[in-house]
Amino acid sequence: MIRNRILLVFIILVLAAMLLFVGCAPREAPPEITDLGKSTAIEQIKAYPEVLDAAITQDGYDLSLAIIVPKDTSEAQAKELGENFVRLVKTLGLLDSDKREPPPEKEIGEGIFNYLITVASPDQKIIAQGAKVSFATHITW
Repeated sequence: MIRNRILLVFIILVLAAMLLFVGCAPREAPPEITDLGKSTAIEQIKAYPEVLDAAITQDGYDLSLAIIVPKDTSEAQAKELGENFVRLVKTLGLLDSDKREPPPEKEIGEGIFNYLITVASPDQKIIAQGAKVSFATHITW
């Protein structure tokens, strides 16, 4: 009886130690959006006549995408440009890297990164702002 209790306590301690080890294990470092990927995605979104400027910043798994458009740009057009920018970054952002995001299809789809998308006018008035977490399939505006 005492032997069984000791064995049970030992098993519980081993399981607790394993859970603690797994829970405290360092998370893999996020892949870095490459300079080539950034410049290519920015160049391609700036090819749209209504895009005045664009930028990408990364903080770990979080990507911030910004687009500057004329102040008379409609909200629908701003959202479309924001979605296109996310598609470009998902497709091109990890060029020259051993990691890849799943390519977007009809839906943008799940991926590695969380996105915050801001489309604003030159006077910094936000026309559209949305977000997509890694496990979401679309942007929430």
